[in-house]
Amino acid sequence: MDEKNIKRRVNLKICHKLKELRKANGYSQEFVASKLGVSRQAYSYYERGERRLDFLEFKKLTDLYHISIDDFLKEVNAVDEYADERSWDEKTLPSINDYVSFLERNKSNLKPFSELEKELLYYFGKLSGKDKRELIEIAKIKINP
Repeated sequence: MDEKNIKRRVNLKICHKLKELRKANGYSQEFVASKLGVSRQAYSYYERGERRLDFLEFKKLTDLYHISIDDFLKEVNAVDEYADERSWDEKTLPSINDYVSFLERNKSNLKPFSELEKELLYYFGKLSGKDKRELIEIAKIKINP
């Protein structure tokens, strides 16, 4: 199986799992989209594999479903199923592998988000780029008076 087909199959498994988790929890696409701070249409692109989640969006989803990123990937079985297909390297794996690598490198520094942090991320995601930059500058001033 070539690299492109492997990535496509892995991506489809991830998309299927997103939809499965949403339905199992009785959530609408609109509800999940609101938790991510995106439109319902944008979220539907994730479930169809037409758009990829960034790290914060992926983390918000795993928090919403009360599942760790590791457990999500194990359930999807995204990498193990194809491990014997070829020798994997960073260029071969889908972008979600970057999330896993980041987590593995930073395990000792990571902790679950508190409810306050989740709320902050939720509202931060709804801000415009300009407002996000402004809020970051305010935070810097608060930290270093």
